Amino acid sequence: MTFKDLLLHASQQIRAFPMRSFLTIFGIIISVAGIICVATVLQGMTQSINRLLANMGPDILLISTNYMKGTARSNLLTTKEWQILASQTDLLRDVTASSSSHFSQISFGDENASVSVLAVSESQPELYRLFPLQGRFINASDEVSRARVVVISEALKTRLNLPENACGSIVFLGSTAFTVIGVVPAKLNETPMGLQIADAYVSFAVAQEFSKSRPAYSFGMRVKSSGRMSEAMQRIRLLLHHSLRTPDGEAEDFRIETADQIRESAAEIQNMISRVFYAIISISLFVSGISIMNMMLVSVNERTREIGLFKALGASQRLIRLQFFLEAAMLAVAGACAGSILGWLLGNLIIIFLPDAMQTSIPVWAVAGAVCISVIIALISAIIPAAKAAKLPAVIALTKE
Repeated sequence: MTFKDLLLHASQQIRAFPMRSFLTIFGIIISVAGIICVATVLQGMTQSINRLLANMGPDILLISTNYMKGTARSNLLTTKEWQILASQTDLLRDVTASSSSHFSQISFGDENASVSVLAVSESQPELYRLFPLQGRFINASDEVSRARVVVISEALKTRLNLPENACGSIVFLGSTAFTVIGVVPAKLNETPMGLQIADAYVSFAVAQEFSKSRPAYSFGMRVKSSGRMSEAMQRIRLLLHHSLRTPDGEAEDFRIETADQIRESAAEIQNMISRVFYAIISISLFVSGISIMNMMLVSVNERTREIGLFKALGASQRLIRLQFFLEAAMLAVAGACAGSILGWLLGNLIIIFLPDAMQTSIPVWAVAGAVCISVIIALISAIIPAAKAAKLPAVIALTKE
């Protein structure tokens, strides 16, 4: 019997019991889907952050409230700290502030969307290289007049089916009408690393008008000379310590980060998430291996006469073992392929709702790794059933009903 014949026979056995075969590989499908989904989402997040950081440069500092300390509301960064930092004109430029807003829903006609809306200062575009594709950004006159105007991302414009020239369109944030005055190209939501780019932007005055609590600010700024980065960080730390009255010896109420530190923080968070998910998925794969072994043991009992016939025709123990190993490998490959497709679809579905929504290609390394791991687990699971089948005496097997 040739290897091709063995493959053909293995596929026939799998197709003969489609429901049992599907239930056998269901665990592999879910496990592999989890691996691919996590890999796809993490790849998309990495691309989003790296793309933004690439435009920021090494001279940018980002400051945010240190929530890891459990900071009290009284120690949140406010306009007071913003003004202090903005006054350091000998060392800093493009000092911008932003804060989350009360708004979470936007609508235009029959279209609705969940959004992240930030209250921002007028220097936001210069800092993040976020220049409008249409119209203009929030400016000082909007702040003073409390104008109900909004700047939206290009992705949000598409989601709401706004006209090609969206400027002048009336949209609703909650139940309040706002006029679109500009469209910007990027969308990266507020993250733990301090990046402050979102779906839509309003002025601080308007955001505060609809908020019941005092907002926590985040700041971004450029150091006038990258060679003075250490000096800038030291001065900022002293100024904020004094302004927030942080007791000596206590953890700081704020975080100061550079673009490189943000990239490292993002990598650490992604590694932590991936380790947790992959640990859970490993348990699922182990259970899948037990399922494959159980199914193949049942198959050995059902095919006793068939095994006896093969042996009577001269099949060796090695050939019988190979037959069952091939069936296990084919089940694993089928499950891994189905899981890869499902995981890619789920990953792209999830990433739509994450920062900088984008379609990402399925990671080749993740697919290759998932298939290899699935096949290895399947082969290990098939050792006992294959050995049992190979050791069946031909005479006894042929007389089995």
